[in-house]
Amino acid sequence: MTRTFYILLLFLISSVSYGQKYVSGTITRDTHWVGDIYVNGDVIVPKGVILSIESGSRILFKPKTDVLHSGVDKERAEIVVRGILLARGNSARSPITFTSEAANAQMNDWYGIIIKNLYDKSVLQNCVVEFSYKGITCYGSTPQIQDCELRFNYNSGISCEVRANPEIKRSVIMGNGFAGINCELASSPIITECVITQNNYGVIILSRSQPDLGHFPVKENTSKGENRIFNNFDFNVYNHSINNIYAQNNLWNTSDPDEIRFTLYDNLKNPSTLHTGRFIFSRFI
Repeated sequence: MTRTFYILLLFLISSVSYGQKYVSGTITRDTHWVGDIYVNGDVIVPKGVILSIESGSRILFKPKTDVLHSGVDKERAEIVVRGILLARGNSARSPITFTSEAANAQMNDWYGIIIKNLYDKSVLQNCVVEFSYKGITCYGSTPQIQDCELRFNYNSGISCEVRANPEIKRSVIMGNGFAGINCELASSPIITECVITQNNYGVIILSRSQPDLGHFPVKENTSKGENRIFNNFDFNVYNHSINNIYAQNNLWNTSDPDEIRFTLYDNLKNPSTLHTGRFIFSRFI
């Protein structure tokens, strides 16, 4: 009887340890993640719940796997934040990393982080988000994204959708397949002191969106610019909205207005598209 009891106890401990290797499903109360967290299905942070993550932690997604077959992508895991995400890394030397578990990671191994809370502000600071489909989707939300690196994501580093107004500061957004920052459906991110390079489009602006890339002189609740936007493969900034876009006080790797204009798309680039706005970029650093 005693031997049988210990064998059963050992089996239960092994089962719990195995079951806890991967995380998925709805978090029902405030939760703090520390160290390596393995994810194999969608993680939902519901309204009223806070998910906080310790500096230096790694959130590792099983490639092309969603055991729940839910969410936007039924085949890839995602983190959906309807409550609050607080991912504050202490420094660039101790970032919080959201990445693929694979030894040979690929773009589109997992889906990404989706923030869908209009009223409560999530914070991502000193984070690396890589090898997803969309790194961070701001859906009708206003998260603060600062000192982060968004890289090697299949679609975009940051996607601002449905009147999203995130603050994006001092972040490196590079090597993303479609766009560094995608703005659509009347979104207006404030983008300051970022490096945006080696994406197909640096910033793409669609459907009534109006990102703020820099004002001079600086006004309250506006970007001061000081972004470095250069060496994106199609255009550094592509404006297909009806709005004029402020992009002053930025570095484009040249101070020649004609050379800068060559890397931008608006209705001066193609006058037949009268529905597009123009750029205001009369001051450089």
